[in-house]
Amino acid sequence: MKSAVKLKIPFPRYPSVACWCFIFSGAASISYQMIWLRQAMTHFGVITPVISSVLSVFMLGLAIGTVVFAKFTQRINNQQTLGFYILAEGLIALFALLVPVFFEEGYKALLGVQYSDSTNYLFFSWLIITLALLPVCTLIGATLPLIMKFIRGATQDKNNFGLLYFANLAGGILGCLLPLFSIELYGFNKTLWFTAGSNVVAAVLALSMYLHYAKFGAIQFISPDSALVLPQLTLQHKLTLFLTGLVALGSEVIWIKLFMPATGNSVYAFAAILTVYLLCNFLGAFIYLSRSSHKHWIRWMTVLLPLATLVPFLAVAVQPKEILTALGIAPLCFLLGYITPYIIDTACKNHPLQTGYAYFYNLLGCIVGPLITTYILFPAFGLKGTLIIYAAIIACVPFLLGGVGGWRKPVAAVMWCVALCASFMVKGPEERISQNGELYRDYTGYIGAVGKGMKKRLIVNGISMTRLTTITKNMAHLPMQYFPEAKSALVICFGMGTTVRSLVTWPLERIAVVE
Repeated sequence: MKSAVKLKIPFPRYPSVACWCFIFSGAASISYQMIWLRQAMTHFGVITPVISSVLSVFMLGLAIGTVVFAKFTQRINNQQTLGFYILAEGLIALFALLVPVFFEEGYKALLGVQYSDSTNYLFFSWLIITLALLPVCTLIGATLPLIMKFIRGATQDKNNFGLLYFANLAGGILGCLLPLFSIELYGFNKTLWFTAGSNVVAAVLALSMYLHYAKFGAIQFISPDSALVLPQLTLQHKLTLFLTGLVALGSEVIWIKLFMPATGNSVYAFAAILTVYLLCNFLGAFIYLSRSSHKHWIRWMTVLLPLATLVPFLAVAVQPKEILTALGIAPLCFLLGYITPYIIDTACKNHPLQTGYAYFYNLLGCIVGPLITTYILFPAFGLKGTLIIYAAIIACVPFLLGGVGGWRKPVAAVMWCVALCASFMVKGPEERISQNGELYRDYTGYIGAVGKGMKKRLIVNGISMTRLTTITKNMAHLPMQYFPEAKSALVICFGMGTTVRSLVTWPLERIAVVE
């Protein structure tokens, strides 16, 4: 049996430099997501299917890149790994700058499709988004196994994934904040160039390590035979990672709709939720890295997951119009920030191939979550029902990891029952609408008509959009008085239909409505 040998090289700490690479790379990735989301909505419509498409394709690319390049790292050495990482960062910057061009050309191709709610339009818009984003997102996913392979050869730390996860979240928080200010000041194109610069910085940092490697020679590990045994991911670990990803991203779709009355219906609502999500994940990962023992912590954290899943709905039910209700997502995000790196580090033992597979299962859940939430769960069960279903799903996690045992069983049962009863008792935005009027719901959102007489209001996703007023009648009658010979009219924003009904009283041949 061979003994472990490590050749020491006088260079700044490789893991620290690699973490800085991931900070810049993570900032760029989230910033891209924010920019692409806004550009996709600009070209293809501010509708839920477009949002779900961007999120799902982003996660799909990460999953493909993680698995494919995790296998690829088994065929190359550490120095080659750094070379491919530098190449990946450079290509990410290049392809990211081409995404707006692809969106613009795709939009021009879709001009021949007549209706924005048609099956053809939704399919082809999804196809354009997929073709534009999948290559660059695959490269973003490739960065994790590539840098994992390098760190594994440069350090024997047991928490390498947790360290990179922590660095990536730190960069993600910065990536959320950059577009909020930069887009308004400099526009999409310059912000995209700034973001691509982050990838260039990551590539330059990696290049410094590569040059040092080439100068002093590669670090070599001659591991004992036992270390060559590939760590096995158990079915429990796979299911846990899949379910946590599914619930996290599936719930995010619900959070956007749930907090819209407080945060507004702009893309900044998504940015605010994503910032809180990443910040709390960051804090959870920080606590995980700062502790040497996790046995008792992980048991209690998994037990609290179902309760934390229902907290956002309870927060909105208590203070429906306060932006601080967005902090209701903090408990679940904090718990997932601790649990995810713990599972992957524990199960994979720093092996890049198994880490890639483990992260793939988590990303697979992140892909499925937004899709089943948008097209199945939300239309059928609404905001409250969907979160209750997700709470029931994630309640399986403590059993999969063995966190519910002994006296924890009755304590967990009592906590879950209290949270479930509270969710059924309190009234959310949909219940308040249905009690006072009519409620309709589909994959795009929910709409309600409340009030009587001249106090009727139209509510879309919890936001009062319009009310009955004579002003909207004058919008039709006033221009018709000036142009009585007009043969057609265009109404932008249907609202409650008052303007359209007023136009019907005039001898027009055609009335077009754009929503």
